Amino acid sequence: MTLAPILLRQDSIMYEPPMQKEEYEAAINELSGTTIEAVMFGLSGESGGMRYICDCICEGFKREAESSYVSYILDTRLDPLSFGQVVELMREFKAKLSNYALPSFRALPAEAMAADYKSVIYQYIGSLKQFSNLKRHY
Repeated sequence: MTLAPILLRQDSIMYEPPMQKEEYEAAINELSGTTIEAVMFGLSGESGGMRYICDCICEGFKREAESSYVSYILDTRLDPLSFGQVVELMREFKAKLSNYALPSFRALPAEAMAADYKSVIYQYIGSLKQFSNLKRHY
C-alpha cells in the first residue's frame, strides 16, 4: 500500500510537504506493515501510541542519515578498487580492535575482511549502538 501524498494548504497554494516518503514508508513497514495499521496502533494508545510511532519514524530517519554518512566517508576517502587501500584500512581496523575482539576475529586475515569491508564496518557500528543502548539501561 502506498502512502497518499499529504497536501497542505497555504495561501491557496497546494504543495506536498518536504518529507522523504520512501524513508517514512520503510520505517512504518518495519513497525507495523502498513500506514493504516500504524495509525490504528497510534490511536489505540498501546505501547506509547503516537509517540512510539513518531519515535520509530525518527529512528528510521537517523539510520538512513547514518548509513548515508558512513557511505559518503568510505566513498570519498577510500578507493574501493584499490585493494591495497582497503586491506590497509582493515589492518588498522583489526589493530584497533584486537585487544577487545574474539579470538576468531583476530585469526581472520585482513585480506579476507577486505572482500566485504563495508558490511564489516556497518556491523561494527551496529554493535557499538547496541552496547551504548545497554550502557544507557544499566
